[in-house]
Amino acid sequence: MVPSENFVRAFRERALLQEIDAGDKLENIGNLRPEFRKGGVDPGNRYTIPWATGTTGIGYDATVITEPPDWTVFLDERFKGRMTILAEIRDAFAAALLSLGKDPNTTSPADIDAATGQLIKMKAVIRGFDSATYLEGLANGELVAAHAYSGDLLQAKERNPKLQFVLPAQGAMRWVDSLAVPTDAPHTDNALAFMDFYLRPDVSARVSNFIRYYTANGAATDLLDPSVRNDPVIFPPPEVLDRLSFTVDLGEHERLYTEAWKKVQAA
Repeated sequence: MVPSENFVRAFRERALLQEIDAGDKLENIGNLRPEFRKGGVDPGNRYTIPWATGTTGIGYDATVITEPPDWTVFLDERFKGRMTILAEIRDAFAAALLSLGKDPNTTSPADIDAATGQLIKMKAVIRGFDSATYLEGLANGELVAAHAYSGDLLQAKERNPKLQFVLPAQGAMRWVDSLAVPTDAPHTDNALAFMDFYLRPDVSARVSNFIRYYTANGAATDLLDPSVRNDPVIFPPPEVLDRLSFTVDLGEHERLYTEAWKKVQAA
């Protein structure tokens, strides 16, 4: 399975993941960059290894929106019906919270209420909430802006060179999707063999070149296509990384977002 970082913590707390003991069982684990071995939600890679890491920002048509937009673009009536926001609860609320200058991981009911109102206003302007087909909309020119995952935007840009990607100064989200093994998986040895295969530099590089996301495999860096290795969308500079946030598992406070999302959907 390939959970995002906020789900890794939740699944682990619910004893849904096997401990893989990566240091002993995965010969290629040392290929990961040190920051992905020591930090994050799974220090030491006891339960997971990174599959892909990227960012969530705004993809836009630079011939229509001539200045890099910020999160308030989804309120801009000039582009009504030609924009989308991701249909993921925490991603959508992050866009609204950041547009209001709020913490995208807030547990403040007042801030979440404000973001609910903001999302309802955005809903009246955008085409809809979409995580499945927006890439096609960007690629064919139907959309002029979309709340987007970095690699999706780069894939769309191969068909539509007018597209650009921005991580607004207000902040944006960073994420890691990881390989993990469910506790009831019937073929653990096969799962571990696949993980170790993926950790080979040549394999990680091939995957990264194809999906346009970084793999966290330091040994693969020199094998990346230069168009990947030198792309600031895939490898944001330090000053950009400093303003990004990971989505945090908020435990019982997640229900605040779930209930708020129902209000947005019903509006």
